[in-house]
Amino acid sequence: MLRNNFSEQAAKAYNPSASVTEKKDKRPLIGRSVYSRRGDLVGYSVELGSVRNVSFAAISGVAQSADAYIGLLNRIVRACAQSALSSRAGGEVRGLGAESSVIMGLQPQTLLIERFTSALIRATEEAKRQGFRLCVAFEASDLAFIRDFREFRQVLYRLGDQGVDLIMRNPVLADAGADNVLVVQRAVLAVSITPEWLGIGADEDSFDHSRYLEQVTRLGSLIHEAGKTVMLERVENEWQESFVSSLPINYFSLRQSDDDVFI
Repeated sequence: MLRNNFSEQAAKAYNPSASVTEKKDKRPLIGRSVYSRRGDLVGYSVELGSVRNVSFAAISGVAQSADAYIGLLNRIVRACAQSALSSRAGGEVRGLGAESSVIMGLQPQTLLIERFTSALIRATEEAKRQGFRLCVAFEASDLAFIRDFREFRQVLYRLGDQGVDLIMRNPVLADAGADNVLVVQRAVLAVSITPEWLGIGADEDSFDHSRYLEQVTRLGSLIHEAGKTVMLERVENEWQESFVSSLPINYFSLRQSDDDVFI
């Protein structure tokens, strides 16, 4: 997708005015490869970073985090446009074709910033024109930082209506205090889990069999009752990868792969 160096003409395919934050933030974004059950490369997962320590009561903090995320979002969409242009010109683009996905991991409270969600919707529309799908992923445990779940739920449905795919990572156990989390869970298209969530350690000696059986049962409920697509992320080794064929998952990603890219 993004290995090649492209011309200035390609960069102009999507080039909104860069914010001051974007111009300063030159750190590379790593696109972790996402595969289908059969092992086909179908997209990338990119972490946009953490703003968990930002006080969302402070206007300056909101503006700063929004600028940072919008800057990174612009980089991703420009990269999609560059790849699409190179592909149309007959250049080599590894792994990505039409309807490939780019999953962006971020803090869920960022979705409550109107400026960012508007930019996300515009970016999703542009990426779709280039043959890519943009997805947003957030940790279920980070929902503890959401103060207004009604507003957050409305934002999720708005994004879904605009074609933004939503993924909840590592869904928490349902209990009496998790009603809001369950409401959010119903609003997302997919869930993402890790080997640790399943009780699968780095090797057979660290395999938690009882937890594994419990979580696989929950996974079955999410699939058959809630209709969720499931992704297994951050697979570290062959031992963990050996579970892919026996689990009811649609996609998986490796913690590190030769197919990973830099944006």
